[in-house]
Amino acid sequence: MAFELPTLPFPKDANGTPYIASPDASGKYTAAAGQWFKNASNIWTPVSAADPLPATDTELQNRLGALLAAAVTDPTASASVIATLKGILTDLGQTTDATVTAGAVGSLSAKIRRLSTDLDALLTKLGEVQASPTANTLLDRLKVVADRLGEISATPTANTALARLKALEGYLDGVEASLGATTDAAATGDGSLIAIVKQLRAMITDVWDSVNHRMKVDATLTGSIPPGDNLIGAIKVSDTNAAEFAYVGTAGDGGDPIGMVTIDLLSGFNGSSWDRWRNNTEGILLVSAARTMAVSSPLQTNHNSRGVLVILSVTAASGTGGLTLNIVGRDPVSSTDYNLNVNPTAVTAIGISVYALYPNASGTSIHVKQSTSLILPRTWSIYVSHADASSYTYSVGYSLIV
Repeated sequence: MAFELPTLPFPKDANGTPYIASPDASGKYTAAAGQWFKNASNIWTPVSAADPLPATDTELQNRLGALLAAAVTDPTASASVIATLKGILTDLGQTTDATVTAGAVGSLSAKIRRLSTDLDALLTKLGEVQASPTANTLLDRLKVVADRLGEISATPTANTALARLKALEGYLDGVEASLGATTDAAATGDGSLIAIVKQLRAMITDVWDSVNHRMKVDATLTGSIPPGDNLIGAIKVSDTNAAEFAYVGTAGDGGDPIGMVTIDLLSGFNGSSWDRWRNNTEGILLVSAARTMAVSSPLQTNHNSRGVLVILSVTAASGTGGLTLNIVGRDPVSSTDYNLNVNPTAVTAIGISVYALYPNASGTSIHVKQSTSLILPRTWSIYVSHADASSYTYSVGYSLIV
């Protein structure tokens, strides 16, 4: 049942307390209603079985829940207000919750603490925005990079990257100007590199015989060549150290070390002049003759050979005493002779006896009587000794081995 409230003043009970009563059919007030509420039409309505209160105390208690109800943190689960609030508080955590590790389960407070710690560490590594950030922070290193790059201006700070790039740009501009353009005409004097190359190409084209693949020389002699030296073209060589050039002129040993090489020969410096390079050469040390006493050959000069074969040829022998041949070197300081081979077996019969001296030489044969592993010096000779005064006829030859 619903009705408009009666006009004031409200009726009062025996204690003088105003109350709202339901009018009866005769217009009298009936007993006061226990509870009233405004319905959806905004009309006060007494509580009855037909018009109950929107929610009962029991329902409100059930929805609020018990103070000891367990926290519910699952947002999809049904729970009382107190259980849900406890779940929220559990998720929020305490301000004293310890920091959790990355990816670990923990309260929102613990994770915020971890986030705060990570942000502090990040800010420490980033550094502060100021003229001189803390050393070794990101901002400090970025500032170092910026300082080394330099500022973008017409005149960057010296020795910065931008300053050097600007200098390089200037150099390239100069190179480009020196090169010139492909449209530059051939230059007969000063000009761009392209202009000079074009002129050079034209000159080479004029003198090149493309059929015979050689330079064309257009010259006609109208008379006989004058006597003496005639210079056709010249190569000017300027050097204060003339000894760096080999001998000019007729090939020979002991050349004067001035001028420029003009002969196609190998040569070697002997300490004061230049000698021609030799291949294997042969010669006579002693001509064939009858001898009764020791004899030495003339001194020999070894230019570039490493060893020698010495050949003793006996054509008449007394059969007694015998001949002993030694290969001899000479000391350049004292001019004292020294033997290069040990004394071989004495020769007492006619025939050929060969004595070899060469690095790593070894072995003998029917004619090779001795092999000595030594190097032949520049100045050398041979010495033949006689064991008695009997006559032997013999010659000695040699073959220098490179």
